[in-house]
Amino acid sequence: MHRDEFSLIRALARPWKTQPPPLGPGDDAAVLPMVDRLVVSTDGAQEGVHFRRTWPISCSDHGFRVLANALSDILAMGARPFSVQIQVIQGTDWTDEDLIAVMEGMADLAQSWSLSLCGGDVIRGPGPTAIVCTVLGTLERGRTPWLRSAAHVGDVLAVTGNTGLAALGLSILEMNHPVTDNLLAKSALRGFTNPALPRQEWKILRELRERVAAIDISDGLHGDLRHLARASTVQARVDIEELPSPPGFDDLAHELGIEPKELLCHGGETCQLAVALAPETFERALEAGASLTPIGFCGPFSSTEPVLFLDAAGIPVELGGTSWMHMHHDEDDPSGAIR
Repeated sequence: MHRDEFSLIRALARPWKTQPPPLGPGDDAAVLPMVDRLVVSTDGAQEGVHFRRTWPISCSDHGFRVLANALSDILAMGARPFSVQIQVIQGTDWTDEDLIAVMEGMADLAQSWSLSLCGGDVIRGPGPTAIVCTVLGTLERGRTPWLRSAAHVGDVLAVTGNTGLAALGLSILEMNHPVTDNLLAKSALRGFTNPALPRQEWKILRELRERVAAIDISDGLHGDLRHLARASTVQARVDIEELPSPPGFDDLAHELGIEPKELLCHGGETCQLAVALAPETFERALEAGASLTPIGFCGPFSSTEPVLFLDAAGIPVELGGTSWMHMHHDEDDPSGAIR
């Protein structure tokens, strides 16, 4: 039996233990104290498009992942997140308890970042469930945002975390691959359901207050580097052998029938960042304790090849497949991929 609207709203807000803004849930709109510039990012997930109800993962994990995706965009701008709004369309086969579990997953992540809940909306609909998060952040006075257009020729290209582990987790879910005794498979699944955010690297680069070009690589390294390269009019030249992956990654990918380099270059599904930094800024970040893996450098712009993957000998590598593009229509796959 469903709760009435206001009883459900109270139940959904209950998991949030962080302090609310001066005026938030309970009034017609939120009132936020603003001194610095506001940075806003919205991300969402729809059942059947971004996740399947039949997957063996919890509603809490769905909530955690949606908030993490929106939060990573705020981090990619060099901003400090402080609050979130949540919109949910409750599908026909989702109970109120399912939605409360979604909120519990979000609240767990929000607690670790001291995010308040400033409002949202909940609707019951006849179709699939959809979850949307809008994260609010601030840029202090005098702080320059990290823009995709800020890369220069000669910059070091680097990534945080791992570019293919979460995509491997998605492949495991899609193929219903057993993970019982495989620690890497379990790690990959967690990388997808509860993606890690690059807090330490974000914090260090903010403290350096130097020029940073950044982009979150949730849609795949290749596709997202294309956005950065075109915005900055540089060519992203990537040493494909330097892309980070954990031990056993290649073997498990081959076991699933997937080319490992395709996952590393196109997989996405992660909340990690790709950055372009002046060489001296990169060195200072490493000295300060940032875990950044150098994967290449920025060269002169090429409109035909904004991103170039190179092997150890410096020879261009041809890759099949593409990074994720949500509105792209694939005539060979009219059902659409889960992303």
